[in-house]
Amino acid sequence: GAYVSPAMMAEQYSMLPVADVSGASYSFSSRGPTPDGFMPSLCAPGGAIAPVPRHALQGKAQYHGTSMSSPNACGVAACVLSALKQAGLSVGPIELRRALENSARPIESEPFAQGAGLINAPAALAYALEHHGKPAQDLPFALSVPSRGGARGIYLRDAAELQGPLTFGVLVQPLFEHAATRTAAEV
Repeated sequence: GAYVSPAMMAEQYSMLPVADVSGASYSFSSRGPTPDGFMPSLCAPGGAIAPVPRHALQGKAQYHGTSMSSPNACGVAACVLSALKQAGLSVGPIELRRALENSARPIESEPFAQGAGLINAPAALAYALEHHGKPAQDLPFALSVPSRGGARGIYLRDAAELQGPLTFGVLVQPLFEHAATRTAAEV
């Protein structure tokens, strides 16, 4: 999701001082859950970004929302990967995602728009450095809800589903990579 900080909010949208406004997710930013239960996993700053190419002839334009926070999050991920490479470590996409999500800072905003929270490059780097090499750091999982046609999550918005308690089974499958050969210690 796209996050706007109190300073950005006061500068761009409010006539109130910074102390009187709070950060929030943009009202038009992506939210979850989708009909199959998927939600944003992180949020990133997504306001007053000026990535306008010269050919657009709009040099003073600023854009807001998920379309701006997504490239911001990718840039943070690239910086974390670069710092890890400089430290001599190579991490895969699962380990990077785990570091980004587990180090995100929860914000006082709508939970369906922020996922784990606001992306935090220094904390993600520290998490990756601390946990690299631990068992299962790079182990992906497949999550599904079998009673919902294998959906990625649970989407409860229909009035009939909100009448009382419901029980769902969630299938969590670790996706192990199996070696073609085994060492003597593994046998």
